[in-house]
Amino acid sequence: MVDEHGRDDEQWRCWVDDMIDSDPSILDEIQQWWDTTSPVPMVGSRHHTVPRRYLERFSASGQIRVRDRVTGQTSLRNVKDVGAIRDFYTFINLDGERDGRLERILAPFRTPRPLTPQESLHLSIFISFQLLRTPRQRREVELMGDYLIRSSRQDIRGITEVRVVPDPNLHLDYLTKNAPKVAEAWGRSAFNL
Repeated sequence: MVDEHGRDDEQWRCWVDDMIDSDPSILDEIQQWWDTTSPVPMVGSRHHTVPRRYLERFSASGQIRVRDRVTGQTSLRNVKDVGAIRDFYTFINLDGERDGRLERILAPFRTPRPLTPQESLHLSIFISFQLLRTPRQRREVELMGDYLIRSSRQDIRGITEVRVVPDPNLHLDYLTKNAPKVAEAWGRSAFNL
C-alpha cells in the first residue's frame, strides 16, 4: 500500500517514517529549514569517511602512516587529509546548483539522545579493547615480563644474557583484565559520569 507521500509502507518503512507519523509537523520544520538554509557554505568541504577523531587516536603529532594500496609505498600524512574527500556529501539540487546542506541536515531537527548506561558501557569496552589490542601493547607486556624475570631472578646463572619472551597468552590475560578498567576510566571521562 502506498501512502500520501508516495512511500510503500510495507517495503520501505524506516525510523524516519515512524518519527513523521508521531509528529507530522516535522515535515513543515524540514521544509522551513530547507527553504531558509543556504546550499553554499558546505560546498567544497572535505568530509572524512573515517572520522578524524578515530584517526587522531592513532596518530603521532597529527601525523599517521599511510600505505598506498597500489604501490605499497608508505608515507606520513596529516590526519586532516587522510580519508577526507572533497564534496563527498555535495549534490546537484533541482536548481542545478551544487548543494552542501546534507552535511548539516540532521543538526537543526533533532539533538542526538544521550547514550543509555548500557550503550555507554558497550562503547567504552569496545574502545578500551581497541586501545589495548595493539602490537605495541603486546610488546610492552613482553618487555615488562623480560625485565621482571631478569631483575627478580638474578640468581639464575646467565639470566642477563638471554631474552625472556613471555607467552603470548600473557598479553591476552593483560588485555582481558585491564580492558574493563580502561573502559571505566574512559567512560567516566568521555561521558562525564
